[in-house]
Amino acid sequence: MDEVTDRDWLLFRDWCTSMQIDALSCTTREIEAFLRDVSGPEATQKRRTRAILRALKSGGLKTRSTGGLDEGWPQLLEKMPASGFPAGLRGRRDAWLLVLIAVLGMSSREALAVETRDVKLQPEIAIARRMVARADSAPACPACAVTRWLRVLGPAAAGMTAMTVDILNRPHGADLIHDCSISIDQQWRNVDTLLPKMDLRGWINPASPLSVSSLTSIIRHRQRAVREAPQPSY
Repeated sequence: MDEVTDRDWLLFRDWCTSMQIDALSCTTREIEAFLRDVSGPEATQKRRTRAILRALKSGGLKTRSTGGLDEGWPQLLEKMPASGFPAGLRGRRDAWLLVLIAVLGMSSREALAVETRDVKLQPEIAIARRMVARADSAPACPACAVTRWLRVLGPAAAGMTAMTVDILNRPHGADLIHDCSISIDQQWRNVDTLLPKMDLRGWINPASPLSVSSLTSIIRHRQRAVREAPQPSY
């Protein structure tokens, strides 16, 4: 399947997620509902339909370049640190990356190309026109991963140390609250890159984005950390 039709399937899959539909078990009626909701020229709709039917016939597409994350990302997202400095700052950035690559199915280059104008928070969260679903569990919620990162990115990129640390020093039990249900200011819209480099101390370099190879290394590091984490003895 070429890149265009691949994106057509991913768009349909994201729509299914937002509607709480299993994309691989969808009906003709649900495909028709998708085409009504996501309008387009007749040629585009025909191409989308062909892409969906082809993907369904082959059992769906695996997310590109994610190392098998399309099935294991909820656990990885749940284990990502969101509190404390610098672990929480780095963890929130990496969770954002995970959403782009593993949840939304972007390639590394597509993830790096996302700009603030591509992000919509209302009425639903969407990135580059791809819906970001909300999960029942706040720690594993892709929508919460988005808002947690944007909430701290603006102050961190502006060098506002006290505010950054204050955001990251969350009270006990905050992990159980959906961050995506809490409004945030628009300071993050002033940043140059949504995937910035960080120095050894954890501070952001606001004008320097990560490289493609860095994205791959980050994902592998986070996967390895989850695999090697001590398991409960019960």
